[in-house]
Amino acid sequence: MKEELDFLNTYILLQKVRLGDCLAIDNRIDDKYWDVPIPPLTLQLLIENVIKHNVISISKPMKVCLTTEMLNNEIWLSVSNPIKLKQGVISSGKGLMNLSQRYKLLCNRELIIENDEDKFIINLLYE
Repeated sequence: MKEELDFLNTYILLQKVRLGDCLAIDNRIDDKYWDVPIPPLTLQLLIENVIKHNVISISKPMKVCLTTEMLNNEIWLSVSNPIKLKQGVISSGKGLMNLSQRYKLLCNRELIIENDEDKFIINLLYE
């Protein structure tokens, strides 16, 4: 996880060159979980998904939260963001479908995707 977080921080710095300070990551992952592995590039792919589908600007900044939480007596990584959909962007669903397939192949688990009118959340079980 630590390596993925480091990679994500580098990716966010690159995105801030393009978007300015409109994109923020609120990392609330307890450092005791940093040694737990997750599939490579998972966090970057989830942030790419946020950028692709949401309006992000000075007047509409985006804050993505990374947390750990207990669900069904298991520890899950949660990546969530408010929904501010871009007009005219058609979602193929391939990005999340590919991540879901890779996660299932590597971890033998399903992603939990929550999508309501206000918030989009992806939950991944920690190994």
